[in-house]
Amino acid sequence: EVNEIARNPGDIRNIGGFWHMDLSFLQRPNYASVLCARELPPSGGDTMFAHLGAAYDTLSPGLQATLQTLSTVHIKDHAYGIDGKPARGVSLEYYLEMKKKFAGIEACHPVVGRHPETGRNILYISPFYSDRFDGWTREESLPLIQYLGAEITRPENTCRFQWKEGSIAMWDNRAVMHYALDDYPGQRRVMHRLT
Repeated sequence: EVNEIARNPGDIRNIGGFWHMDLSFLQRPNYASVLCARELPPSGGDTMFAHLGAAYDTLSPGLQATLQTLSTVHIKDHAYGIDGKPARGVSLEYYLEMKKKFAGIEACHPVVGRHPETGRNILYISPFYSDRFDGWTREESLPLIQYLGAEITRPENTCRFQWKEGSIAMWDNRAVMHYALDDYPGQRRVMHRLT
């Protein structure tokens, strides 16, 4: 069950190079992820983390109340491109192949969740996998999704993890988003992931 995430010097696509929670497009996403650094570039390749509870706390009471009435649709094939446009490093042919392969893999989750252990409210929304609010069009949804994504990723809600070979990070996908930085062009990086 170990998934190798490798990026070779000639690769353009940066797997995980966007803010997301792992597997949020499943009806029952895994609650935790573990990542182990196996091979690293001489510099760069860090991972950013953002706390979804801290972001919720910064919102106005009116927006918090509104969000508690909404759910958002998370879609798997967004990892390869959105709105007919392939992601950076993904060919149009590969994008269309992945769109067909993963068609229908999506899940609808409440925007505001309550963490089962801490009881803290969290914003369960991904600026990348979240396609739209349930019952809304994508066009209507995007401004609010983008606003919430910006709030979640404000510096005071984030931290940066600097990897060393053998480093292990474990996080709660119910409370944290992450982003693999793309700052090591032409270098190799190999990680092992468990969810």
